[in-house]
Amino acid sequence: MNIWELLGLIWCDVDLDNRTITNQLIHNKRLKILMLADLRTSSSYRVISIPKVLINHLKEIKSNRNVSDLDYVVLDKNRDMYIP
Repeated sequence: MNIWELLGLIWCDVDLDNRTITNQLIHNKRLKILMLADLRTSSSYRVISIPKVLINHLKEIKSNRNVSDLDYVVLDKNRDMYIP
């Protein structure tokens, strides 16, 4: 995953039971935003396996927050989407 995909990751993209991430976000550089959109090619849609150590960390993060499926996984200090 690139940095923008990681920062735009939302909880519904993370499958803790199957240890996978499915991502369909794209970064619009002109508008400087992340958005859900149809990706350019079928190979752009991918399922990423994640290791158990990361699953454990994500479970801990999720249990310490009151999250919905549309909340971002990575947050800044104000609990907003982190933008570098």
